[in-house]
Amino acid sequence: MFGVPRTQHQLLPFYARFTAILSQYYPEIGVELLKMLLTEFWEMQEQNDIVKIETKIRNIRFIGELTKFGVCEPQVALECLKKCMDDFIGHNLELISNLLEACGPFLMRSKDSSVSLKINNMLDITWRLKEKESSIPSK
Repeated sequence: MFGVPRTQHQLLPFYARFTAILSQYYPEIGVELLKMLLTEFWEMQEQNDIVKIETKIRNIRFIGELTKFGVCEPQVALECLKKCMDDFIGHNLELISNLLEACGPFLMRSKDSSVSLKINNMLDITWRLKEKESSIPSK
């Protein structure tokens, strides 16, 4: 499951759904897949290598899809979003938009009010950061 080709983003919802179905009977599958994805995410964030952008996008979208299908806790997706927002430049902007595209509406409509409140707060922060970045004159 972890070996999704890095350029085949359209396959991720199907892999996530299949993982969610298997996780109902074998919970360790979802747990291990999520652990592998998160380990890769945190390692790539530490390296800050722009060359691996396709792998980072695949990784964050997969985490988002797993969140939608209930394999990943919404808090984990919010932590990944926060990590990307802490360094609000370059490829992290792409990661933020991909995560929000993958599971943003799901998080906003979450029945858990703390999750929907957190995502709304993060979106407000994102808009403020965007405004701040666009107001800085370019050289």
